[in-house]
Amino acid sequence: MDWVLYDLSFDSTSLYLHSNIGTIALSSLGTSNTISTVATPQLPRYKYTALGSDNIWITFNSKNLLWLPQEYRPSSSAVLGNTLCIGVGSGKVWLCTVDFHNP
Repeated sequence: MDWVLYDLSFDSTSLYLHSNIGTIALSSLGTSNTISTVATPQLPRYKYTALGSDNIWITFNSKNLLWLPQEYRPSSSAVLGNTLCIGVGSGKVWLCTVDFHNP
């Protein structure tokens, strides 16, 4: 059975990612970073890590950073701090964390 993923959101504790087809416990993914901010609606001018309005680029401060091949483009997405969660039409979900260190 094919699932269409159209709804993603982080919960208020940042421990779970909810979707229309289930919930993912982020602690089970083995990430060492704790996410501590609450997701807020994005404005057309994206600050920090975001998904471009064209759904083709991951951006940082509104500058194109990573081009997404067709199979990785979102049917739904959520941003929490510097972590971008993308759900694709196949039902797969992937996380991308952007971390820049100033020299």
